[in-house]
Amino acid sequence: MNMLPNPNTSLVNKEESLSPSNFRFITDSISFFSKSQYLKMMFVSFLSGVLVCNIIFQLMIFVGNKNKIQQISKERVSLTEEISYWKNTAQKYDGYRDAYFRIAALSYKVGNVTESKKYMEKTLELDPNFEAGRVLGAKIQR
Repeated sequence: MNMLPNPNTSLVNKEESLSPSNFRFITDSISFFSKSQYLKMMFVSFLSGVLVCNIIFQLMIFVGNKNKIQQISKERVSLTEEISYWKNTAQKYDGYRDAYFRIAALSYKVGNVTESKKYMEKTLELDPNFEAGRVLGAKIQR
């Protein structure tokens, strides 16, 4: 008695088979792209990466500039408050050379050259030998 199965007969019908029949193959090279398409894809990917890096870099510069602007505006507000303090002091104590000099220096720092000139002239009228006043006056005249 031979107990070995006959290779011509199958135990289960092919239609009744429980496992799917999947055909698989492994490619040796990139067959779905031609070399020129592959190079184009690599170039576009590289260019996209460069553009994304540039956008991130520009965003960092923008945030830095925004912070600088906020800092400058805070400084400008504090200088304006200090100018108003010294103007009140100059009104209370007419002839107080240092108050006029401080107003001239702060106005120059803010960028208001005409007001700075006016208060610098008043400072030098009160004390023509005031060395710091002459130095700032020379800067303002430039």
